[in-house]
Amino acid sequence: MTAPFRLNTAVGEAVSFVALVHHFGASAGTLAGTIEDDFERLTNLAKQSGHYVSLLNPDSYKRYDRQLFIDTLNEWGWFGPGAAPTWYTGEPWTN
Repeated sequence: MTAPFRLNTAVGEAVSFVALVHHFGASAGTLAGTIEDDFERLTNLAKQSGHYVSLLNPDSYKRYDRQLFIDTLNEWGWFGPGAAPTWYTGEPWTN
């Protein structure tokens, strides 16, 4: 994970994210923002750069809860090289 993370767009704009979570969500990783961010704009930027975007509720993620983090990463999916971490099941929250 890289936190915070700045994405430089094709037009030279630097957009800040809470973090870049490597190997999950897309081959380029997941750009994490907060629920207050402009989802449509950030989703478009993520698609252009090969990333996935997820807007998280800071109240839920400000304190480490191992199972919540595992569930979130399982939902996003593994896209990293080699084998996924041993805890990874790939089981999504939703169908």
